[in-house]
Amino acid sequence: LNVGEVQAAATAATNESAPGFVEDRLKELWAKVEDPLIQALEARMTERTKNLQGKLDERSEREVANITAVMQELEKSIRETLDVKDDKQTQFDWSVEEKSQRERDIGSLRNRLAEIPAELAREIEHLRSRYKDPQPRLFPVAVTFLVPPRAVVALQSGGSR
Repeated sequence: LNVGEVQAAATAATNESAPGFVEDRLKELWAKVEDPLIQALEARMTERTKNLQGKLDERSEREVANITAVMQELEKSIRETLDVKDDKQTQFDWSVEEKSQRERDIGSLRNRLAEIPAELAREIEHLRSRYKDPQPRLFPVAVTFLVPPRAVVALQSGGSR
């Protein structure tokens, strides 16, 4: 059945149990369909995992591009701050403490600038590892047998269906 037909059948179903002899027949049938059903579910899981891996790879690279852009912008901003030679603030008559603080600030900026490449490499590695090797999971499923009334009649009269 296609999806629409399955939905229509499920909508038409009742909560009434099939007679015992029908349930016995379904138990016999289950032994024949259980393994192929599990194999089909596992094949679908593998296929879905492969499809999702492509999307995960795209997301990973998009996040790598975003963090790279942010870190490059930070690096550019720090360089621009450090490259200012004609800073109007240097024209003020600063106290020794203020000059010392400014030198510490500049030193901190230089240290931060030096840390950016290693930090970026760590972030990229972390992002890529987050999306690497997803673990496929096969979630529990339920199987519902929908038994049309005409099948009950056929089984009662000795039919094989």
